[in-house]
Formats: sequence, C-alpha cells, structure tokens
Amino acid sequence: GQWYDQTIAEFWFKSAEDAEKAGFTKAGAGS
Repeated sequence: GQWYDQTIAEFWFKSAEDAEKAGFTKAGAGS
C-alpha cells in the first residue's frame, strides 16, 4: 500500500542520512 511505501522511503532516507553522518556512503547514491 501507499502508506507502506512511504514508511519504507522514510526509513531508507533517514538511514542514508545517518550513514553519511557516520562517514559512510550508500552504494549507488549517485553523484
């Protein structure tokens, strides 16, 4: 469902931000 996709999207975005703050870069994050 849409709510599920949005929740997953928020999870991944937040994880990416946390990872960058920790000094990691997500594979295929683009330029």
